[in-house]
Amino acid sequence: ARQPDHPALEQPGEAPLSYAARDRLANQRAHDLIAAGIAPGDVVGICAARSPGFVTAQLAVWKTGATFVPMDPSYPTETLNIIGEDSGAKLILTDGSVQGLSVKTMDLHAPPDGALPETPPARDAMPADRLAYIIFTSGSTGRPKGVMISHTSLAAHSRAIIPLLGLTQADRMLQFAALSFDVAIEEVMGTLLAGATLVLRTTEMSQSTDVFLDQVRALGITT
Repeated sequence: ARQPDHPALEQPGEAPLSYAARDRLANQRAHDLIAAGIAPGDVVGICAARSPGFVTAQLAVWKTGATFVPMDPSYPTETLNIIGEDSGAKLILTDGSVQGLSVKTMDLHAPPDGALPETPPARDAMPADRLAYIIFTSGSTGRPKGVMISHTSLAAHSRAIIPLLGLTQADRMLQFAALSFDVAIEEVMGTLLAGATLVLRTTEMSQSTDVFLDQVRALGITT
């Protein structure tokens, strides 16, 4: 609301998404989720590659009062089904890259119905210790294990990380970590709460140091 036209999200090669546009899309997706039966206290999986839609989906899930579970689409389907079932996910938002999921899915990139409201869903007040997300281990040493993170914990961490990094709205933060790793949530939420711009890394940036350094310079990354 303070800076509706400031860029919130950028994916290299695409037009930036402003704070106002990001909020409108998250509101519409939240109404879409509610129409699909998602209610406060439910769990929603997000199984998709890095994209503005992934970040928008995180915010949309919170606007419904639900909890999200980041799921890495590169994991075996069996592992993803364990995560979906153990977390109690009612729905999984996907980009179509994974088939055979045992939980009902919804297309993450399907444009929300244009008739859906662009304003936040009405919700009763919820306790601050409600769950923000559930993060799972990869399961490389056995069955994946989930850790439950409350909004209270996430808010406290974000409040600490912003001054620690000295983030301001002039900053451009690179979102580099794997989306199934909670450092990614630190990158996303710290940036957006500081009013800075989140820039999503390309696949090539993780494969070559030279490409990484060249793109950091080209994209004007500050953090």
